[in-house]
Amino acid sequence: MGLLKAEPELFSQEWVDENKDVPESAMNCAITITRITGTGAWDPVTGTVTSTTTTVLTTKARIQPLRSSVPKEVPGNDTFTQVMLVSYPVEYTQEIRVGDIVKVTSAPRNPDLLRRPFKVKEYMDSGNILERTIQCEVDLRG
Repeated sequence: MGLLKAEPELFSQEWVDENKDVPESAMNCAITITRITGTGAWDPVTGTVTSTTTTVLTTKARIQPLRSSVPKEVPGNDTFTQVMLVSYPVEYTQEIRVGDIVKVTSAPRNPDLLRRPFKVKEYMDSGNILERTIQCEVDLRG
């Protein structure tokens, strides 16, 4: 019975070092991810709820739609939503949670991305060794 030949490591550290800048070269947006850390307070003058937030991460990112917008039926508040993939550099290891808010702070090629916050729906990072990814939903209303 013969011995199995050892397979070379698919993603060696040398390969990672040589290729780590490739995904980041397409990260032409800047984002800030925040988390609500306190209870909200209703301001009857402005009609808004203010909450205490904490910044989780500020970094560059690549923003991609995963599908076309779809209607979301909420009685009295119907809207359209779109699912977006947000990729950011792998060296950031902060815990991202469902419900965190992603705000695009710079998008030179698509300023429409600055208009609405994205809500983290899934932290779906894979074994990708070059970037981290999260799935967000954006409300396209008004």
